[in-house]
Amino acid sequence: MGGDHFAFDTKNGTIKDLDKAPVLFIQPMMFDHPVKLVAEHIRDLFSIFLTLKEFYILERFDRYQKESDMVEDIEKHYKDSIVSRQHEIHFISERLQERLNITPIPNLFQYITKINGKGNL
Repeated sequence: MGGDHFAFDTKNGTIKDLDKAPVLFIQPMMFDHPVKLVAEHIRDLFSIFLTLKEFYILERFDRYQKESDMVEDIEKHYKDSIVSRQHEIHFISERLQERLNITPIPNLFQYITKINGKGNL
């Protein structure tokens, strides 16, 4: 009950290498859609963090019809929080980039739309 989680989708144990397992965002209290596919694998999840600076944007992703909806929502609901945590975000981002060679995803809206089967890419 409650609490948000990320999980690997091992396809009932058929994916043995977790580096290749899709990543799910699970929010038990979001009764209409508690499980969302958010990344093709863990490295992409870290890339999403570098791009968005906030994972909770993913919980609202299915509300966005186009990229401008996402940008507008980030400005309205997440920008202040991101700015207030800028030091911590920079610390984590720097380590992801330097130690794991993670890079931001250039077109995140397109990426998430594609992995969820909503785009013709």
